[in-house]
Amino acid sequence: YPYFVLTDISEEAEFIQDDCNSGDILTLGQFLKFANERFSAEKKILTIGSHGSGIFGTKKGDENPFETSLSYRSICPDNDTSSSKNMSWILENQLPYAFDYAGFKGSEKLDLLHLDLCLEGGIEVAYELKKNVKYFLASPEQIPAEGFPYSKMESLFSRGTSIEDFGISCVEIYANQNYYGFGKYNTLTFASLDESYMEELKKSVNALSDYLSNSENEYLEYILAYIKKNFFGAWKSAY
Repeated sequence: YPYFVLTDISEEAEFIQDDCNSGDILTLGQFLKFANERFSAEKKILTIGSHGSGIFGTKKGDENPFETSLSYRSICPDNDTSSSKNMSWILENQLPYAFDYAGFKGSEKLDLLHLDLCLEGGIEVAYELKKNVKYFLASPEQIPAEGFPYSKMESLFSRGTSIEDFGISCVEIYANQNYYGFGKYNTLTFASLDESYMEELKKSVNALSDYLSNSENEYLEYILAYIKKNFFGAWKSAY
């Protein structure tokens, strides 16, 4: 992007080769390790922009709407192959391996992870990141093809801006961006991934799940019918 100062690291980063696979979690780990050791900063933010489908993958077909498959609509897909069968991509539960490899863990967590990807702003994804990332910025809905309006983010990069203020400002920028075909109804979630909060959230979700899935729950039939009709109906239209 012309409004940022970009640095070409291809000659310095030995892991970047002609056959470099962007869908390999080790490639992401090597990039993060290189950046973490090569550049110094008070706050470290990682943005990944490609495709996303959330942890559920994509809908397989109409016969069984609860059956899904993973696809190239996942993180960092490698499209440089002659056959779709040979394509590779990164899954959400693999991300901690890359962050661990790069040293973003313990007291040295990444300050903010921004996923400019469709359908990645869910609690399932956030939970996977709790040991490696302090704050999370992602959308639970589809991202317009143009992606985040990065030119409006430039002014946020200053020493006086906290990660909290940065994330809140990003939400405001995105919500007010007028995308063609989407208007201004854009959802972006900014959240703290404090491990104690995430564990409490896990307990609450598990309790709700146990209640909803209880065979003696008189509302179970209606709940499943609602999910099938509304959630997977919207999911089908998204693809």
